[in-house]
Amino acid sequence: MYVSGNVFSDLEAPGVTIVILDPNRSTFVTLRSTTANSDGSFSTTLHVGGPTWSTFGIYPIRVTSEGTTLEELIEYRESSTPHPEPTPEPTPEPIPEHPSTFVTLKFQIPNFPSFDKSPQYYIERYNNEPDYKSWFDSQFSDISIYNILGYEYPVSLPPEMKINAGKWATGAIPDSIFVAEIEFLLENNIVMISDIPSGDVSGDEIPNWIRNNALWWSQDLISEYEFVNSLKFLIQEGIIVIN
Repeated sequence: MYVSGNVFSDLEAPGVTIVILDPNRSTFVTLRSTTANSDGSFSTTLHVGGPTWSTFGIYPIRVTSEGTTLEELIEYRESSTPHPEPTPEPTPEPIPEHPSTFVTLKFQIPNFPSFDKSPQYYIERYNNEPDYKSWFDSQFSDISIYNILGYEYPVSLPPEMKINAGKWATGAIPDSIFVAEIEFLLENNIVMISDIPSGDVSGDEIPNWIRNNALWWSQDLISEYEFVNSLKFLIQEGIIVIN
């Protein structure tokens, strides 16, 4: 599915997040992040169908940029005859060959980063070591560490994740739904964690303080960064195991 539009922002290249919800609006089935051009225009291609699209019906699609959200509805139905895809207008941004693949910016810097280190190693050093951050910024003043490692600038968690975190913390939704959303974030590199233990997806014996963090984040009492760190702890300690 081809999605395009325009955003109005003072930023030179504002970020745009596109989320498609299931018909019950209980969770998201597709998520894509892109960056608008300098004139505010953006376009991207979304993969429609697959195991997360469990039923035919009306799916809400939300486009968010700079705190503003626009919602439209799309109908997902079985097609008896093939329909030609609409031809998009020319755009300077390349369209992925495979719709389900995230487009990332990659820069080649000689001897950095080292191939024997994981991307998360560099991200954690940059976020936690002021001297390392200062050195990096002095060497690569025009490029973010995420670009060098082959990622777009970190994507914010979808608004629906924040709402569901509050519901999960109060017992309104089960652990299985919350764990499935965490797995979705990992599979799409929205949250990046190195050295993930292998096994089946599990949400057994999640500590109460994690539920408190989820509730506090849903109420803006802690930052998204602090909440994501609590998720990393769950996974790295094997409390939630991702297959």
